[in-house]
Amino acid sequence: MCEPVVDSRHLNLEELVKVVTELCFRADFRNLCNELERIYRLSGSEKPTRQAFQDALYTLMVQEEVESFRVKLLD
Repeated sequence: MCEPVVDSRHLNLEELVKVVTELCFRADFRNLCNELERIYRLSGSEKPTRQAFQDALYTLMVQEEVESFRVKLLD
């Protein structure tokens, strides 16, 4: 029987998927995404839904990183 192939990036990707999933199910993500989509539609953006999703996700991911860094500094 052979050993399973384990990509060294697997654990990092698995953790990233968990973070993204948690962020996408939060109410503040949905609210931000909806607000950005409305703004992008009004401004004539070519892909307002996709752009709003990406920008909302990026914003919350950055906020999580900043908060995590702040907590580490206070420890």
